[in-house]
Amino acid sequence: MIPHGTPTIVPTSGPPSRPRLGVKGRSLISTFGLVDPRKGLEYMIEAMPKIVADHPDALYLIAGRSHPDLLRDQGEDYRNSLIALTKSLGVNEHVAFIDQYMTQHDIIELLLATDVYVTPYLDPNQITSGTLSYALGAGKAIVSTKYLHAVEALDEGRGTLVEFKDSEQLAHAVQFDPCNPELKQSMEQSTFAYAREATWPRVGEAFLSIATEMVADYKTRTLSQKGGERKRSSDLGRRVANNPSFSALEVTPSRPRHGSDR
Repeated sequence: MIPHGTPTIVPTSGPPSRPRLGVKGRSLISTFGLVDPRKGLEYMIEAMPKIVADHPDALYLIAGRSHPDLLRDQGEDYRNSLIALTKSLGVNEHVAFIDQYMTQHDIIELLLATDVYVTPYLDPNQITSGTLSYALGAGKAIVSTKYLHAVEALDEGRGTLVEFKDSEQLAHAVQFDPCNPELKQSMEQSTFAYAREATWPRVGEAFLSIATEMVADYKTRTLSQKGGERKRSSDLGRRVANNPSFSALEVTPSRPRHGSDR
């Protein structure tokens, strides 16, 4: 198993990027990535009144453009509903949006300034999250719902897991981390150590190792048959192509398109 790759990020001892982000003096909670209802962002927003009551300087920053499929089908309805929610809860001074595509430099700068990173996602079967991987690579204290990737990655005290659609648990978990500096530091050290094998250089080495083994195995089998009928390969890359466990027609798209079978 090769993990989702991350840039090689060097955590800093302080938040040097906060003045540039305009969040100096704030306790920063963040989520980045394409904005989409499957992210469960409304539940984190609903947690903010309780967090702000104990941490008046708290700011939840949601960074990223709306998902292009969502924009095509529904426009900015979801983002507008999130903005309306912040106003109705009286936390519009404590929830901010960066409505733009984040470059890798932007993402790293945001993560290094972040106190607690949150993924309040709604799909329990989500097997990988690039945003979670980046937060791990940056050595962040992380609060997440219990989707598959998070359950594995945040095991052994590397983060705090909460139930789906539970704003009360989100509020408690996010407050608990900054209020316990020793626990927060322990989480940050654990996530950073865990993610070392997922940096792009390590991931590249893992892919190269597998490819090298596959090529060597293929050459060995080819030479051993000396002109006879070549034995059918048993390696996964060839076996799946010849006899897939399921076909493309059996895979339901995550967001079906109207008038399309893709």
